[in-house]
Amino acid sequence: MELYALVPIFFWHLSRLFITNLEAALEKYEAGDDDSRVDIIANAIAYTDLLNRHIAKEDTAIYTFAQRSLSKEQLEDIDLRCCEVEAEATKNSLQDKYVDLLSELERIYMDSHK
Repeated sequence: MELYALVPIFFWHLSRLFITNLEAALEKYEAGDDDSRVDIIANAIAYTDLLNRHIAKEDTAIYTFAQRSLSKEQLEDIDLRCCEVEAEATKNSLQDKYVDLLSELERIYMDSHK
């Protein structure tokens, strides 16, 4: 297997590791382990950095490769399909679900630091 083919697998495994560790740290914190706040922060930062790197790779490599390699019709078809997925997610309030979750986490964080 080519090295470049392993990169997405590596990103996936790292993301699972950070989220698993984050969930474990949150459970410890909820059980009263105040020291687990450091693990929460560390894994949240690591996951955020991983996502930022993933997005940058998409923007600078994957999308530019697709724009150079695919026909105008293929790009339009991809755009149409993406719009359909986005419309279905909007219909099911998927975006609202995650915005609400972030708002709730922010409220919990702010309440715990008063």
